[in-house]
Amino acid sequence: MSLKEIQKILDTCLLPHGILSHPLRRADVDVRADGGVIDYGKYVIYRRVTSGGRVYGDGKKQLGITTYDVNLYYAKGLDDAEIIRVSEIMLEIEKAFTAAGWYILNGQNDLYDVEIGQNGLNIEVAKLGG
Repeated sequence: MSLKEIQKILDTCLLPHGILSHPLRRADVDVRADGGVIDYGKYVIYRRVTSGGRVYGDGKKQLGITTYDVNLYYAKGLDDAEIIRVSEIMLEIEKAFTAAGWYILNGQNDLYDVEIGQNGLNIEVAKLGG
């Protein structure tokens, strides 16, 4: 359940759309390493919500769960067709995580009170493990 695993899942799903993903906050990027086009109007930020397993007083490790928020931000003022496309991209993200053995705890939700001039969608994903 490393950041590399999540980054790989997101890159596989998002790079064909020109969308970049970053942990914790957006990073300014001028050129993609693979030379592809960047869609500056959309980006994904992911962050850990809960951590993995714990060891209790008897020394036995309990089954843990690690959860992450995945937020897809997009420019305000898009037409209806483009907003539907953003929702379809989020569904692709959900499918990519489930194909990699993750669970979707919370499906698509709108991000409210986004003060950065953009709208957003959110999902919460989880991976079970010790």
